[in-house]
Amino acid sequence: EIGTGDWSSDVCSSVFLLLGRYFIYRGVPFDGARVISRGLNEKVVEPTFVNLELLSQAWFAAREFDESLEILKLIVSQYGDIEACLRACQILLEDEEYDKVLSLLTKAEPGNRPADQGMYFKLKGYAEYGKGDYTYALESFRLAGKSDPELAESSQSWCEYIEDEFIK
Repeated sequence: EIGTGDWSSDVCSSVFLLLGRYFIYRGVPFDGARVISRGLNEKVVEPTFVNLELLSQAWFAAREFDESLEILKLIVSQYGDIEACLRACQILLEDEEYDKVLSLLTKAEPGNRPADQGMYFKLKGYAEYGKGDYTYALESFRLAGKSDPELAESSQSWCEYIEDEFIK
């Protein structure tokens, strides 16, 4: 019966998730993220990969990048997911947190998909470049271009730039 507090945990979880999704769908991702977060904090919603992924996307859509980053890092630490890792690294690069990018990249394997491998090495190259480790950056950009043909041209441009400007 509604209002008696006798809801099963599955129903409560569904309500939080459905309401969160509804807000996201209606273009109010901040409210959707808050609802899902509350469900997680009250331990009504399970912190599964799918639920955490939904929450990180809601925070990101709400332009709450720090909140999204924290959830992405949680996903990486619990599940080792490469896509969450790559998205977290992109946020960290925006803040010029190069050491944190390199540390986070060690927690997820690039996998077998060329796009993941290429982006993994490209982000690693950006972080190494940002730190001034040009030799390592050069190697990472080379690996990015070899791993994913779609990144070959931009990776080659980075390699040429680094060789011309920093490695004589």
